[in-house]
Amino acid sequence: GSDGLFFPMSLSSVAIVFFLLAAVCYGDESSVTVLADADFDAKISSGVWFVKFYAPWCGHCVNLAPTWEKLGAELKGKVNVAKVDCTVNQDIKDRMEVAAYPTLKIIVDGQSYAYTAGGRDLESLVKFAEGGYKEGTPQKTRPGSFGYGQAHPEGD
Repeated sequence: GSDGLFFPMSLSSVAIVFFLLAAVCYGDESSVTVLADADFDAKISSGVWFVKFYAPWCGHCVNLAPTWEKLGAELKGKVNVAKVDCTVNQDIKDRMEVAAYPTLKIIVDGQSYAYTAGGRDLESLVKFAEGGYKEGTPQKTRPGSFGYGQAHPEGD
């Protein structure tokens, strides 16, 4: 009878609610840009970038991941938040002088500022990204050994 009609409806309603909750809880993943050897130079050439250089097997990196996702959502439209898997992007790892994981750096106007002081909590990271990095000593970023970014200046 009519009871059979309500069961599928309530099931799909539950599915929709679950989907919406998942989108709200996990949707901010897209606010962290994944950078790779092939597009690194082109992407960081404009704007302010806060980049996490990590390895998937690193426990501290895994622990930082949820905070990094929140940071991306918090800084959206102000600072570009990104991550680089150094196990597959050796060129960037070497150029950015990544010696430990995770390494966190602000990159702006061809200079990088290492995040060395402060906790790995959201508030400390936001403060650094929104200008605290200017108190640090900048390092020049080295161009890619394969000329990535320069080969396609039109943003190809």
